[in-house]
Amino acid sequence: MPNSSSHILFSKLVDMADNKLPAGEAAGIIAHLSQCQECSEMEGRLRDVLGLMRADTSESAPAQALARVMGMLPQAAPQSSILRRIVATLKFDTVGLSPAYGIRSDAAAERQLLFEAGETQLHLQVAPSGEHWVITGQVLGPHGAGSVELSGESGAIQSTLDERCEFELPPVTPGSYWMVLRLSDLELEVPELKLGV
Repeated sequence: MPNSSSHILFSKLVDMADNKLPAGEAAGIIAHLSQCQECSEMEGRLRDVLGLMRADTSESAPAQALARVMGMLPQAAPQSSILRRIVATLKFDTVGLSPAYGIRSDAAAERQLLFEAGETQLHLQVAPSGEHWVITGQVLGPHGAGSVELSGESGAIQSTLDERCEFELPPVTPGSYWMVLRLSDLELEVPELKLGV
């Protein structure tokens, strides 16, 4: 169940608006919605959109008509230099895993995260360093040269990928950050990365 300082995942809000959640999980989200105006408004907008979609009685044009219109339009050559911007999906995070026997759980412990977007994966290691946090990482996938930018309330810092597609960012203070991985044909966005909060 989410706490009052976090927000519900968009996919869970969609399932909630579409009445597809089990009763126990729905009850926890209803409790959160009663305390979080942002999540509550988003869930309300999703319910409105789903209602409009269900009420839509318009018919699609016949396939032959669509094919004829498409044939009349000039065909542009495919462009290989189009830049895509994709929000990465968190696939793995060591936060919340049970510590090994004899090791105490510590909020300031090292953290491993794996984000994914299509064929590209971003592996991050986040570790405390005194009062600061150090982020290192590696890009896995078919891409080569690129850079990483980390932005927060205090500004932005940047690092380039080395020959093994690895990087290390300068130490940062605790807080909420967002990261953008810039490759030749792709920008991969990590929307929220909380460090020490």
